[in-house]
Amino acid sequence: MIFILPPIYGAIQTYKDGLEKRYLAAYLCLTAVGLGSWCFHMTLKYEMQLLDELPMIYSCCVFVYCL
Repeated sequence: MIFILPPIYGAIQTYKDGLEKRYLAAYLCLTAVGLGSWCFHMTLKYEMQLLDELPMIYSCCVFVYCL
């Protein structure tokens, strides 16, 4: 839950504060990583492993863009 709830709160605050959309995308990517990890560790299926790993790769691209 630590990778799901705080990023959602951060995305809401980012939207309320009117910050750039790239920061909103970074928070949502972090939420996707949390959801994917949760799904994989609950099921241990190959499809859920992809759901765990692919958001990590895509979110790294978003984080580099933010930098």
